[in-house]
Amino acid sequence: RRDMARTSREQVQAVRYSVLSYVEQHGSSDGKCASISYREMERALGYSAAQVRWACRHLAQDGLLQCFSCFDEDGGQRANAYTITAQGREFVRSYRSAAEPAGGEARGVSSAEGDRQRPQAVRTA
Repeated sequence: RRDMARTSREQVQAVRYSVLSYVEQHGSSDGKCASISYREMERALGYSAAQVRWACRHLAQDGLLQCFSCFDEDGGQRANAYTITAQGREFVRSYRSAAEPAGGEARGVSSAEGDRQRPQAVRTA
């Protein structure tokens, strides 16, 4: 029997944060849904298909994200539409504030699109 690597709670939270943050960035300012495919999130965030799908499913189950299936007139499936809930915004806010040291400077958190958008180790000289 092979030992399988386990995902840490911090890694799970980082994926959840990244997905919510991505939806928040791509949603409109008036609260309308963002139409985003899983593949788009996979490529932009650098996570596997399984990680993105798992995060979206669990974020929706936990009430942090709303997901709406979208279809063409001929019945074909399009990219899902997502909107972040008030609870999801609170999760993003608390995750960001936890990533900041007491002085208020961001600790290696990048909001640039394409980054995994999670805290990284700080190097001191």
